[in-house]
Amino acid sequence: MVLETASVFTSRRPIDNDTGPESDLASDRRMGEIASDMWHDMQLADGVNHISHNEEVHSMLSGFGILSNPAEGETAAILAPGIPAPAVEIASPAVPTETDIVAGRDAPLRLTDRPPAPDPRMERVAGVAEWLRDHFAWLDPESTGILTIDHLEQAMMNPALASGDNAANLVTLYNNYQDFLLAFEQPDGTAQGITREGVQRFLTATGDDQYLRQNERQLAVAALASNFDLLTGGNPDATHVTTAMVERALQRTDLTPEQRGALADLRAYQEDLRRGRVERIPGFGGATSTPDPEEGQLQPYEIAARAPLAARVIQSLDTSLTRAQDRLAEIRAPGGDNIISQGVDGTCSFIAAAIAVDRVDPQALANMITDNGDGTSTVTFPGDPDHPQIVDNPTEAMMANWGYGRRAAILEAAFAQHLDPRHRRNESLIPAAQVTSGFSNENLQLLTGRNSSVFRLSEHTLDQTHDLLVQATTANSPLIGDTTGYQRTPPGVGLVNNHSYTIVGYDAVRQEVILQNPARPTGITTSSQYPHEPHHFNGTPLDGVNDGRFRIPLAQFHRYFNRVVSTQQ
Repeated sequence: MVLETASVFTSRRPIDNDTGPESDLASDRRMGEIASDMWHDMQLADGVNHISHNEEVHSMLSGFGILSNPAEGETAAILAPGIPAPAVEIASPAVPTETDIVAGRDAPLRLTDRPPAPDPRMERVAGVAEWLRDHFAWLDPESTGILTIDHLEQAMMNPALASGDNAANLVTLYNNYQDFLLAFEQPDGTAQGITREGVQRFLTATGDDQYLRQNERQLAVAALASNFDLLTGGNPDATHVTTAMVERALQRTDLTPEQRGALADLRAYQEDLRRGRVERIPGFGGATSTPDPEEGQLQPYEIAARAPLAARVIQSLDTSLTRAQDRLAEIRAPGGDNIISQGVDGTCSFIAAAIAVDRVDPQALANMITDNGDGTSTVTFPGDPDHPQIVDNPTEAMMANWGYGRRAAILEAAFAQHLDPRHRRNESLIPAAQVTSGFSNENLQLLTGRNSSVFRLSEHTLDQTHDLLVQATTANSPLIGDTTGYQRTPPGVGLVNNHSYTIVGYDAVRQEVILQNPARPTGITTSSQYPHEPHHFNGTPLDGVNDGRFRIPLAQFHRYFNRVVSTQQ
């Protein structure tokens, strides 16, 4: 039996007190798992290209059939991303002894005798692949043999098609459409749509239920590319990641073991580049960038490319599917119609304004909507009563992607139709998918019918900002705070740049501003795996509850926010 070193099992199970004739076997098995955990932890702790065998742990592993005894001076390879691990011989299953036979026991089972459990992520994405195969003709009624983004949008708008399990699968494919084309159609971006051949390649890729596990370390490194602030320390001028930045990030205390191991792998890759052991990815930096190998300079796309594209897309599909399923469950729960949340597009200033209005008057948004009884609704905005908007009622798939609750999804669709063309980003069939947001002061005026005022923080002192917040919250005015688009907040602050937040309160005694992120569903108080507020780099919210509502000191608010928008008194 052969096992790659990088694939050592890591079962995290407690040792319990078994009784009866199989207690010895159960104990052996659990001790083997604990020994394997120790071996895995040694790998994570070292995190570089090679580590030496610890004789005691190796002896324990060998005793439970996990590793064979090493030759003198042998080392186990912990490899940089993209380099295959050498095979390590594993002890064969033990033959039953005479004692075992007399006792009625089979030979002690080795940990390596059992096949690895299926990866639930791969099982979920395989379900998406099978659904796409089985519903291809349903999505392609003209039988063109190619599924375009228009086909997916038409399906998402059809109430008969975009409900139940179909909704989650549609949303997942829609949000990963372009990446799917690159991974399973044409990597050069020339594909016209999803073909049956591409679906078959997708099915083949998801047929290996260990595929993501085999690329786990590389995926952990690739994930660092989307956490640029962790690598750069929040430097707004940084375009590259240097060796010094990675070493500085490794000193943080709020990292997960996976993040720490990924940073160590990235540091090893930088060293390989410096020594010329590997080549750079073609096209690095374009015509305007000259990387310095001595500083280990890397751009984000180089970091992401440490994992195969197919693995990254499959992981993204799983994340999208889980998110869609979570959203649909919350929408279908009691009170789900009243949830307000920003979806996948940039409508933060409108949704933040809607949350602000709803906080002050919970009936105001509902009063704008009239159900026409024919599958459509008419929305009359107080700020534009002469131009009512008639929109299709949203399907479950549309609510899972835009607006979230039924009420908010209808308002967002009407807002998209109301918008000046300068705020539309494309010609999507779904109105909400066209929106780029507009301006928070205009949106607040649209939803209230009252003039709005803009307070620019850069033009006022900290004390003046304090006075404004006291007056506005005392008057129970709807309030919005917009972050700057030119100053990246440093790690630990956790604010989104160029984003609108609803100001839901102000603690004048502690001088703390209470904010609601419109990207986090209102009314949902359970923890979520998707951080929507200031959080540690291990994903834990600073206040311990990931509900999108959080406090920041007034000084931070004054520094990183650009303006406060409210209705005129």
